[in-house]
Amino acid sequence: MSRISFRGKKQIMSREGSSKSNQNITLKELHAIFITAKRAEGLRDSTLKEHTSHFQYFTTWLENNEHTSFLNERT
Repeated sequence: MSRISFRGKKQIMSREGSSKSNQNITLKELHAIFITAKRAEGLRDSTLKEHTSHFQYFTTWLENNEHTSFLNERT
């Protein structure tokens, strides 16, 4: 995993050997990872709820427009 320093914070540039790299991963799974990371960063509960609300609007739109919720089918 390569990292660079950016104003005292380390950012992950790539993940090597990711266990799901060749598997289907859903947007719901990615959202759970995102929320966990943001909670670890110390975001307020109200902000996390707002992120979740926007995610729900987005996934509803995907379903209503017959789009898939698997990441590898999105890219």
